[in-house]
Amino acid sequence: MPQDFSDEEMARDWTLSEADKKEVNRYRTNSRLFIAIQLCAVRLYGRFLLEVNDLSPRIVSYLNSQLELPPSLTINTPDRDATFSEQRKNILTYLGSVKGTCVTGSDERAFSACCEIQGLPSDFDVPFFTLEGKKQAVANGVPLALGRYVARLVASTLYGAPVTEIPSTGSQRRCACGCGRVVVGRARYHSATCRKRAQRAREAV
Repeated sequence: MPQDFSDEEMARDWTLSEADKKEVNRYRTNSRLFIAIQLCAVRLYGRFLLEVNDLSPRIVSYLNSQLELPPSLTINTPDRDATFSEQRKNILTYLGSVKGTCVTGSDERAFSACCEIQGLPSDFDVPFFTLEGKKQAVANGVPLALGRYVARLVASTLYGAPVTEIPSTGSQRRCACGCGRVVVGRARYHSATCRKRAQRAREAV
C-alpha cells in the first residue's frame, strides 16, 4: 500500500460522504473502521483489501477522525470468512446504489454508464452475455486508461521502449471540484464532499 502521498490526495481518496458515514454507522463500533476502509478501497482500487493493517497510519487516523472513533494502532478484522463475505455483499450493494467511479458486477446503473466509467466507448458490447454478465465482465477489467499506462511502464522499464503520451480514452467528464474523478450522466460532482469543496472554493473568492 502507498505510504507517500499528499494531504490533498488523502482527502480526495479517503473522505467519507455523509451517506458513507450513515452506511458505516450501521455496523458495530469495533467494525466501523474496517468497513470504512473497504468501502473506500473498492471505490478507489476496485477491490477489497486483505492486509488492512498495512494501510498508512495517516489514513487510519483520518478515517477514525471522520467517524469520531478513538485512535487505534490496529484494525479489527472479521473473525469469520462468512462475516467478511456478508460485509462485502453489503458494501457492493451500497456502492451500486450511489453514483461513483467504481463499477461492480451488481451495479444498478446502465451498462453504457459502466462502460463510460471504465474508459470504454458507450456503445461497447460483449455479445452473447446477459446484462448481468456484461456488467461483471466490465467490472472485472482494469480501467482502460490505467491498463494503457501500466503497459507503457512495462514496455519502457523492461524493453526500453520510449515513453509516449497516452491517448485519451474518450470524452469522459471530470468532477467539477477538480478532484479528477469521472462523473457520469447529468452529475457535476462525484460526491457530496466534492460539492461542498466546490462551494467552499466559490465562497473563498
